[in-house]
Amino acid sequence: MPAPSSRDAPKFNPEKPSELIRFLSSMEDLFSAASITDDDKRKKDLCRYAPASCEHEWQAFNSYKTGTYAEFKAELIASYPEASHLTKGSLGRLKAVCADARGITSDDLSELLRLKRSFVAEATKLSEPPALLSNMEIIQLFAGCLSDEFRRQVASTLAIRAEAKRQSAINAQNQAERRVEDQHTWNEVIEAAVSIAETYQNPLGSIGRLSGSLGVSDNRERPRAQVDDFAPKMEESMARLADTLNLQLKQHVKLEEKVDRCMTMVISVGNLSVPFQLRKVVVIIVEDMGTE
Repeated sequence: MPAPSSRDAPKFNPEKPSELIRFLSSMEDLFSAASITDDDKRKKDLCRYAPASCEHEWQAFNSYKTGTYAEFKAELIASYPEASHLTKGSLGRLKAVCADARGITSDDLSELLRLKRSFVAEATKLSEPPALLSNMEIIQLFAGCLSDEFRRQVASTLAIRAEAKRQSAINAQNQAERRVEDQHTWNEVIEAAVSIAETYQNPLGSIGRLSGSLGVSDNRERPRAQVDDFAPKMEESMARLADTLNLQLKQHVKLEEKVDRCMTMVISVGNLSVPFQLRKVVVIIVEDMGTE
């Protein structure tokens, strides 16, 4: 065991109580390395490595005097709410994580993975017995962080996987009953979302989608889930392109009509003097534009 004052020794700052869990974990690593299994020895060393003010406070715990190391550790964590919340999870923190991540699209893998790290850390603790949130409630919170299109893609992928599982269960004559609202675990939903986003990030996958849209086949069978994932996005892109082309066509036709009117006006005043002709044409064009 390193000396408590050494640079490599675990440290606990009472001004940052949320770091208590890390301090305890580091101390337990030292106990394991030094083969220290005696409860009293562990409790004593734990206090010895803490700041002097904490050492006296911790030694006053009932569990320090008569309890096991596990009981002392539990009482110690319970005395610091910030650390206790880290072990039990916090619904408020989970909702805050979701509030910071809204409208994530299927092509934003980095943002999705950032959400996954924070979301899973809280959801795992909140779903442990006694669970504070149901499986469906956790799924709804996660789905609320995704864009509408991304949610549809995830739902499509999960539906295909569920049907495949159902068919496999029927073939094996071992079909388990599951509630309609719990067809998938929240971990499965997150995994499906990450899988879709990773496909969008794959350069080869992008080439395959482009060649497919041009009618070029790569002679490989594509998973049905991948086709269903990209079809809605392709349809949306084609619809936007069609709208843009229609708008440009209308603007072009309108411009041609204006040119025709201007030419007619010029011809109609052809017998007038040039300066007066120009003034007359300008006046007529301005009046014509004002009536549109």
